Amino acid sequence: MRFRFSSLQMRLAVRLAALYVVATTVAIGVLIYQAYDAAGTLNDRDLHLRAADLARYTRTGGEGQPQLDLPETLAKAYQSSTSDIFAVRSKDGCLIASVPRNFGEVAVTSPIPTDDASYFQLKSFGAQAQD
Repeated sequence: MRFRFSSLQMRLAVRLAALYVVATTVAIGVLIYQAYDAAGTLNDRDLHLRAADLARYTRTGGEGQPQLDLPETLAKAYQSSTSDIFAVRSKDGCLIASVPRNFGEVAVTSPIPTDDASYFQLKSFGAQAQD
């Protein structure tokens, strides 16, 4: 026996339910996309603020060599963190400072820095071998 939607009321109810499911799915998809976009923007902003902070404390030392002179509280925060890594390099690519130290060894193998942002990915880095 075949099931039929013989009444107009039943056909309208099924179509309305299908429309509701599609609209809800689209709305959830849009919300998820916006959440990921906002998280990426916040992450980029955080990275830019940290870079500006490190640049602010980079000075030329007594011998004319650049050096990173972080305040004690900021230096302790970076040293004790397990998730913060950075490398500060001079215009000619020489390493000025890095946290953790072994990250500096990897960072100097990347191309010489320019005014434009550049990105690279490290494979199996650190104690937990994360990308």
